Amino acid sequence: VDNFILSAFGIVLLMLMGSMQLLDTAAISDAMMAYISDPTSNETMSNLLNAPGMNFFLGLWGFFQAVYFIAFTALHSATPGKRLFNLHVEINGSEKVGWIASTLRYVASLFTQLTFMFYGIGYLIVMVDPKRRALHDWIAKTYVIYQRRPATVSKKK
Repeated sequence: VDNFILSAFGIVLLMLMGSMQLLDTAAISDAMMAYISDPTSNETMSNLLNAPGMNFFLGLWGFFQAVYFIAFTALHSATPGKRLFNLHVEINGSEKVGWIASTLRYVASLFTQLTFMFYGIGYLIVMVDPKRRALHDWIAKTYVIYQRRPATVSKKK
């Protein structure tokens, strides 16, 4: 769910930057089409990343992503995606995650994502850890907790 929210924001940001002429959408479109036809070419990826305005877009999108994950975790103990599935993040099994721990967890999650080059070991740890924590949760000393919603009882008249 969080990836859909961030993707939608990315699309809106691309459209906005294109309409404000901060981004060359034609060059990006051409580079994307070249990349789709030959994803193994270093030149096509280089053309995409070097398109006018792309560095600004990636920086802005990365900043928004960081603020999204850090702020929602610090303020609500969960992102909208986690809340949808009744999940929240805690420290020591009961404490609310603050700004420092939320930032540490986000930075550690970037490191965990890099482990995809090594068969995703940062996420596979979940399968052997008795507390079901990924690498970034180990580093930040956080836990993702499933909280059952109380059953609602309907009253018949």
